[in-house]
Amino acid sequence: MRLVYLSGEHIPLARAEAIKSFGTKPTKTQGRVLIFNSRKIPKNLAYTEYILELFYFGNKKNFSDMTRKFNWNKKITGTYALRALTHTQIPLNNIADIIWRQLKNPKVNLTKPQNTIGIIAEGFNFFIGKILWKNPKGFSKRRAHLREKNHPTSLCPKLARACINLLDPVNSVMDPFCGTGGILLEAGLMGHKITGFDNDKKMLKNCKKNLQQFRLKFRLTLRDARVPDKRYKYIVTDLPYGRNTKNVSKELYETFLNSITHVKRAVVIFPDKKYIKLAKKFFLVEESFTYYIHKSLSKYVLLLKTRE
Repeated sequence: MRLVYLSGEHIPLARAEAIKSFGTKPTKTQGRVLIFNSRKIPKNLAYTEYILELFYFGNKKNFSDMTRKFNWNKKITGTYALRALTHTQIPLNNIADIIWRQLKNPKVNLTKPQNTIGIIAEGFNFFIGKILWKNPKGFSKRRAHLREKNHPTSLCPKLARACINLLDPVNSVMDPFCGTGGILLEAGLMGHKITGFDNDKKMLKNCKKNLQQFRLKFRLTLRDARVPDKRYKYIVTDLPYGRNTKNVSKELYETFLNSITHVKRAVVIFPDKKYIKLAKKFFLVEESFTYYIHKSLSKYVLLLKTRE
């Protein structure tokens, strides 16, 4: 069993990202905790804090008894450390003492343990398991202003990565409005083949420099996104908007959507809720999320599926 502990940001999007990455629905959901009957360990999640191998869970009354009954010798070989991953009302020292007494040859190492056991409190339940993955949190280092070429409307790295994960499973991503390459950058770092289109030479030049900064392989083409290219079946894009963008209109969005009806799935980010109705004209909307940016701007993330 896998326990996924979400970061707390944009919970509906975070849940969808985890579910798509695991390829199955959770057997239990409680607040920021999702439990999957799976052995997978997705390592590219944006809005997940931890993935644990779940040992057991219980409430404040029975958690200590469950800890005594658990076969710790089967799960811990080598050194270990116990961590509270959230604030918990259960005394950590009591649980640590129980585990120590249950192990035949306990070896605690608080600096570099071979096994890190985590406790998570969520609602009235307490969950315990071995940490398999912790989010490395390198997104802040890839923010637009830290790239070689910045653009004010560039998508934040976390959101870009989550949108790519909504397409799982894929091995290639195409962004037909690639701009300075925020989406392509995350897709490339995830190991996907990346292709970008843009009708602005300067944008493509800046995109190239940003992708080269992170030593990624890519394919960029000067091309109008409204012209169909049926070679690409999976698309992630943030539609152009704002004063700094040329020729933005409903007609642009409509022509573009009509040109990609051949794709299997697409994640398209719209700058206004009113365009959801437009998207439904061409696709089935499998998921939709509101991403608040500031009081005058929210983005609308739609997972689109072709009509068969």
